[in-house]
Amino acid sequence: MRSALRALSGRKGIVIRGEAPEPGLLWLEADYTAEGREFLSAAGVFLTEGLASIAEEFPDYCKLIIRTERRT
Repeated sequence: MRSALRALSGRKGIVIRGEAPEPGLLWLEADYTAEGREFLSAAGVFLTEGLASIAEEFPDYCKLIIRTERRT
């Protein structure tokens, strides 16, 4: 997770905000321009699939909630 966040935060066209207020709790928001869209999309699929797999395997320890906002 940390590696993905570092990779995202270093990309042009992507702005990442997030916090880990306590062990085991993390939230992340991303804004992007056209320049960062493709990389963010690929990273998002990677993270979503990985975290969903962990949540399925360890439902007592991992819960994945995804909230999206549609851009106009």
